[in-house]
Amino acid sequence: MKWVEHVFEPAFEAIRNANRGTLSAEELKEAISECWRHPLDFVADKYGFSQAMLAAAWKVFSHTIVETPMKGYGDLGVLRELHVDLFLVTSGFRRLQESKIKALSVEHLFAGIHVDAIDEADRKGKQGIFEFILSTKS
Repeated sequence: MKWVEHVFEPAFEAIRNANRGTLSAEELKEAISECWRHPLDFVADKYGFSQAMLAAAWKVFSHTIVETPMKGYGDLGVLRELHVDLFLVTSGFRRLQESKIKALSVEHLFAGIHVDAIDEADRKGKQGIFEFILSTKS
């Protein structure tokens, strides 16, 4: 098991334990797979998580952080060659997203880093963040 899978496994296990027949085994596998690419609230809505499933995952993910270095995609080095302002926009739990960014050591590559924090009340969403970036760059 890759280390990052190990970091997220407690949240995935919480989802499985709270499932209690809400999703089939295949749907549950697909939903957990999508948690790697989409924020929890999006996945929960798409797959129809029960309140218990969402609450169990929320409880674990909201306290999950990455504490070891991460290796990003191979094309991260190309970003240094671009001579434009770059912005990183990501969605998820603020603490988790910020810990992943720190673990990747990529802060220096971006003119701005924005987290669409699903655990904060004043969430703008990715579209709102991009609109904000565009309005300040004009």
